Amino acid sequence: MKRASGSIQKASIDPLNGLIYDKNLDDFLLRCNLSDTCLEEPTIYSEIVKSVRLSDILILNNINEIDVSFPNILRDYSNNEDIFENNYDDDIIDIQNNAFETITELINNFNELNKDKHLKINIKLWV
Repeated sequence: MKRASGSIQKASIDPLNGLIYDKNLDDFLLRCNLSDTCLEEPTIYSEIVKSVRLSDILILNNINEIDVSFPNILRDYSNNEDIFENNYDDDIIDIQNNAFETITELINNFNELNKDKHLKINIKLWV
């Protein structure tokens, strides 16, 4: 990642953290862990944590395209009998569809804003 000083430092991205959309920046943010010295290799347990623009991460790492998976709520809860016994499935489908539409809209906005940089996010629903 690029530091405020302009220097570039290695960072570690915790795979358990998701993307966050920042409306003010019109960009997604990723939580990155940094070592307090340039001598140590950063890990997810490193001391310093910064939120970094996804577009900056992609550019610095020469990545033009990434795939993002969206959770399939029905699949994730298919073993929960209470959901189906109480007919929550329609509500769950509505929640999933609304969430998927929202994230798709944000991704499309990101793609449009970054097309001159040749950056693109692809989204797919987990099957």
